[in-house]
Amino acid sequence: RQASRVCRRHAGNGWLIGYFTDDGLDWNAQGGGSEAFMGWFLGLDDQAPGRRALLRFLEDRYLNIAELNEAWATSYHSFDEIGRTPQVGSRLPQADADGFQQFAAGEYFRTVAEAIQAADEHHLVLGQRFEGEAPLPVLAAMNGYVSLVSLAMSAGPPSPAHLRQIQ
Repeated sequence: RQASRVCRRHAGNGWLIGYFTDDGLDWNAQGGGSEAFMGWFLGLDDQAPGRRALLRFLEDRYLNIAELNEAWATSYHSFDEIGRTPQVGSRLPQADADGFQQFAAGEYFRTVAEAIQAADEHHLVLGQRFEGEAPLPVLAAMNGYVSLVSLAMSAGPPSPAHLRQIQ
């Protein structure tokens, strides 16, 4: 509804380049990275769509709960228990945290890009304005859905290495 409301009224504007999807959406869960992002979803209520999506992601990634337990050093009895009982000595594989962050970002940017393009097919989808360096899994997820990546310079310029990773 938001894309339709905003974009339809500007569809004929020849001076408009496109639409930012948002400004400063926190993909790093307040600086904690993809692990904190995934942890935030694990902490949602059992029936929350975000938690259900995360559990489906993990079920698709692992053949069964025993395989996840081996990778995470946990002893869950089912996928629904994940994150509900503290597991001393457990570890969250970086590949799982990054993979989920990329999955969630892909769903977000696909949904937003489709809504914007349905409302106005003549202008670009400019993606998100990032404050500082953008998380690499999120950048990967944006590919194919947005036309550019915008990095705000108020926190200082991004590193040359980070810029090389943006494609």
